[in-house]
Amino acid sequence: TKIDEVVLEIPIIDISQYDQGSESIHNLCQRWDSSMQQFGVCVIIGHQVPPELFESMLNESKKFFYGSMDEKLEFNHGKYGHPAGGYTPPGSENVSLSVSSTE
Repeated sequence: TKIDEVVLEIPIIDISQYDQGSESIHNLCQRWDSSMQQFGVCVIIGHQVPPELFESMLNESKKFFYGSMDEKLEFNHGKYGHPAGGYTPPGSENVSLSVSSTE
C-alpha cells in the first residue's frame, strides 16, 4: 500500500516592510494570525538579526535542550512562569488559538 504524502508549506512572513504604513501592518497581522491558526508556526524573514547571532543562539539552545531535565528544571518558575521567561516542562501548558477579528 502506498501512503499518501502530505506536504505542508510553513508560511514565510517578511517583517522588513513593517514600518511602511498601516496597510502593510494590517497585512502583516493578518498573515501572522493565519499562520498561527493554520500551522502554529511561521518563518520570519527581514528581521536583520545577524547570522552569527542566530547561529550562536541555536547552539546555546541545543546545549540547553539536550541537557538533563534536572538542569532544565533549574529554570522552571512554577505554574505562572516569570516575566523574563524560563523552562516549562512538556505537558504543563497549552497554547491558545488565535482569535479572528470581529471587525
